[in-house]
Amino acid sequence: MIERYDPLIKELKRQHIDDFEIWPCLILPSVVSSINESHKMIVRHAKESGIDEVAIAEDDVIFPANDGWEYYLRNKPKEYDIYVACTYCIPISNNIMTGFHLYMVNAKFYEAFLSLPNNVHIDTAMNDLNGNWKFCYPFAALQRPGWSSNNNAVCNYNSILSNNDVYGKFRD
Repeated sequence: MIERYDPLIKELKRQHIDDFEIWPCLILPSVVSSINESHKMIVRHAKESGIDEVAIAEDDVIFPANDGWEYYLRNKPKEYDIYVACTYCIPISNNIMTGFHLYMVNAKFYEAFLSLPNNVHIDTAMNDLNGNWKFCYPFAALQRPGWSSNNNAVCNYNSILSNNDVYGKFRD
């Protein structure tokens, strides 16, 4: 959504992220398929380009700490299929993933990622694959509260998190 562009660019600059590409969202008949295929488009490109891993952020990503991106990268595990900056199914010991506002996919998992049907919520459907999920904890990045096309409502998933769950301070 165009109204998310300026806050996204401001957030990327604040995190000193200058090596990025903004991909268009694919517009398909259903919101779920649009989100699913938009994420797969990036993973497919990484696979076809021989990239070892790809970081994907949605346009509503926010970092509570000024060094949130560095913290996320610093804590990246050596072995993972998907490394997520946050999950909204806490505690993380549940090993349940939801929320793809910032995550990385390892090349060895590209095929599995791309194998999911197009009509499912891509983040929660990953849980059916039983991959090697790693969570950055405390969480490095959150989803900016606001309108969700996916839910057709204003959402603030961060309200379920405690300050201990978040690296840095909550902010709007």
